[in-house]
Amino acid sequence: MATEITTQEILQEAGKTKFRTILLTVLLSFATFYFCRFHLFLYQSEAKVTWVDPTVVDARIIEDQGANPFKSDFYNRLFATVHSNDMYRHLIRKFGLLQHYGIDTTKEFYEERAIRILKSRIKLVKTPFNLIIISVEDAYRYRCAEIANEAAAYADELNRKNTVTALRKRLRINEEMIGKLRAEHDAQAQRLQKSLDELEGLPHSATMDRSQEALAQTIYALHSSTDQLINAGKYYRLLEASLLDRNLPSIVTVESARASASSLNGKAGLIAGLVAIGCFLFALLTTYFRLRYQHLAKAYLRG
Repeated sequence: MATEITTQEILQEAGKTKFRTILLTVLLSFATFYFCRFHLFLYQSEAKVTWVDPTVVDARIIEDQGANPFKSDFYNRLFATVHSNDMYRHLIRKFGLLQHYGIDTTKEFYEERAIRILKSRIKLVKTPFNLIIISVEDAYRYRCAEIANEAAAYADELNRKNTVTALRKRLRINEEMIGKLRAEHDAQAQRLQKSLDELEGLPHSATMDRSQEALAQTIYALHSSTDQLINAGKYYRLLEASLLDRNLPSIVTVESARASASSLNGKAGLIAGLVAIGCFLFALLTTYFRLRYQHLAKAYLRG
């Protein structure tokens, strides 16, 4: 019958491999701490932004033109701007994220790898108070806040550039439209003058009545084209004033991102400590089963 294994026997046997056990425990603990601290647990910072419309633009006149270059969904516009390649490349260059993420630049598609990591760490959340939260995650608390604030600031810069480009395009289109309206207006004026000339000297008859009806239609068409030309001119001047004054829609930071006050070292250290305890218990357990196997083998040979 096999004798029972005492705690003293287990400790004596475990002491034979204590240096190897301690080394393995320390290595696993440090590896666990590093993984948890820099990969599993990340700091998070949030920048809150909102949308400010320009005051120079008369919305009624723009709506009459049927195309408001400033009107769009704020969230969709900001999402497209923050998650654009221009934004990613700017943040990668400004904060040296290739080195920060440990990406080998000698390998193919290294920039795409950095963009993929950055994209997974930037999130946008819409609040009920007409605010958008730009949330950024990173292993370092201060850099996390800096990236969030820079994303908000550069989003406004990109938005202004895109708006100026759209306004200039709209100005070119409006210039062409004004030219066509002016030509139409001149043609209507010529037709009116021709109708007036034809009415001079005509007797009062059915023919004259029909001519007067045609004249009324010409006057109405001229009045309509004049209104369109006036509105188009107002729209053109408003767009031109917006470009000159830079009175453009802006993405305004309501609350800047701040570094997290709580440290993640405690969480990572706790898990590393649990791993160390687990390694120690595993070493004792394997020692116990090894001793038990040896005792059973001896008992079998004696029997």
